[in-house]
Amino acid sequence: CAGAHPSFTSSWFDFRQGGRGFYVLVAAGRDAPPARLREAARLLDSLHIAPRRPSRIDPDDALPYDDAARGLRVVHPGAWRVYSGALAQPSSSSNQLAIGTFARHRPWPSSDCLPASTLRERRPSDGLIVLLEDVGLNQRQLARFPLRPARLRLPASSFGDYECFGPSRETQFQDGGRAFQAFVSGPAARRRQALAILDSLQVRPAPFDEHIHAARFPASARWHTRVSGPAHEGSCLRQRVSWGSTVAFSGGADELPPHAMIEKLPPDGIIIAATQFLDSCRRPSGIKALVPPLRLAGATRSGFDGPRGDELALYRIAGRFAGRYQLDVWVFYGRRAPTRAQRDEAQRELAGVRWPAWL
Repeated sequence: CAGAHPSFTSSWFDFRQGGRGFYVLVAAGRDAPPARLREAARLLDSLHIAPRRPSRIDPDDALPYDDAARGLRVVHPGAWRVYSGALAQPSSSSNQLAIGTFARHRPWPSSDCLPASTLRERRPSDGLIVLLEDVGLNQRQLARFPLRPARLRLPASSFGDYECFGPSRETQFQDGGRAFQAFVSGPAARRRQALAILDSLQVRPAPFDEHIHAARFPASARWHTRVSGPAHEGSCLRQRVSWGSTVAFSGGADELPPHAMIEKLPPDGIIIAATQFLDSCRRPSGIKALVPPLRLAGATRSGFDGPRGDELALYRIAGRFAGRYQLDVWVFYGRRAPTRAQRDEAQRELAGVRWPAWL
């Protein structure tokens, strides 16, 4: 691609690690000193490669797909593609991954759970995988899903005309404390490909920890963390408040807003407080379901009472971890308009929280 007489020298090689294959091209200008080449070698040596599950897909035709937000990675042949969005209007794309061999020419207009336009566009020779995650399960419900085997199967007895997926075969499994259902459609050759795709799936473990009783923020040289003691109101309400802050703590661990800390908050400072609570006497309804990792991009912005309340804003995420407890996250920045780097730092801290499975 550089022509017959390039102005650089180059080296081309390949290597394999963690069940994955890579090609490397190193190009150096003719005046590049040896120290620069040693830097390039150190960069390559520093590369960290996440292993891939063994795959029965031709490595020369294997395309990776990484959904970092949901902690899912998969490999699929070039003839297959990952579809964006939900297959039908009532469905949520947040717990659904759809992969098929046909092009999507029209939106999914279905008003019920059956993706009618999908089934019309799918030819008899096409394959389709719909992977659903069942979120918000308690331990007893999760135990109903079998542990994921080394290779998944689609028993003939699983074939049926499923209400929301049409004629297909189903398999269920749990991996990393998360529960999944996979519906597969297509002829035998496509089903074999679909199983190879599903077997390549890598699942990031659920962020819920059975051994802690309150959220734990990751600590670092810049971040301070603390957790309030358990708070009870009568026999119904249980509550804990967990903190991550770039300024030293002052005031009570249940004090919201943290007035003394906000007064000392420098322009690049960040304060995050996550209140977790459970009211066993009332069943909440109409409360937004949340799935970790929480995303600050969806936080609501408002004012707050107290010092600097007319200068700074409160960013808030409120909802529930279905089947577990409710959550109210407050974020304060030291600027009226936080910088991109500041927002990214807050997001990394929030994404690293270990959440309790139960209060």
